[in-house]
Amino acid sequence: MYATNNADDDRVNYWSNSLFDGSNSNTNQPKLATDNTDVARLILERADDVAAFRPLPQLNASISGRWSVQANTYDVWTSNVSGGLPPYDYYWYRKNSGSSSYTYVGNGTSYGQTVTVDMDLKLVVIDDVNNSFTDYHSVDAISSGGSGCGPFTCPQPKLVGETIPESYSLSNNYPNPFNPSTKISFALPEQSNVELTIYNTMGQLVSTLQNGSLGEGSYEITFDAGALPSGLYIARLSAIGSSGESFINEIKMQLVK
Repeated sequence: MYATNNADDDRVNYWSNSLFDGSNSNTNQPKLATDNTDVARLILERADDVAAFRPLPQLNASISGRWSVQANTYDVWTSNVSGGLPPYDYYWYRKNSGSSSYTYVGNGTSYGQTVTVDMDLKLVVIDDVNNSFTDYHSVDAISSGGSGCGPFTCPQPKLVGETIPESYSLSNNYPNPFNPSTKISFALPEQSNVELTIYNTMGQLVSTLQNGSLGEGSYEITFDAGALPSGLYIARLSAIGSSGESFINEIKMQLVK
């Protein structure tokens, strides 16, 4: 910048380039001017800019919820997040007792499921500038003398057929009506974390037939309702694949004794 004194007032004339000092008649560079007020304003603006560049508070996250739950009871765990730069992305993972790896089970500020076995939860939170924080939470399933299948012997899903399904599905049970047992069929296009549960018309959980990871394929599982009264029951399949795709569907089953 090239500056000259202005004898007419207290302002300072300047050109933005020293080559344009007013003596070169071939240039059209305008002469500019400033005073103490302009300088003070500039200093304050720069001070505000510098103050805005404060470091972000450290991102922290934790899982709140019960550490022990009555077996076959639905419960919810919630994330607590502070610091970082919102908005946040939430990723929940679950590892059942006996498993060596975590399975992705959903996103959102909370996660809920019916607890049938001991498990570990993992929460990964990522803020708007890709800072991340991970927290873990163990959950014990407290047995009341029964198995995870309620008053029944836990069945094992049977893999049927060799063709890999193209999509998730839950087929109507057969036979229906039934007494005392019926077969439920479902298909998985990829390895998935699967939960197959049975409810009565009051919304009460009466049995968990499957809760864990299954490979791709078509499956069949037997539901034995010998200890249940006649009535309408709901089978609910919830699956989350390794790709993150999720599937939920229900069928109605009529028990007639």
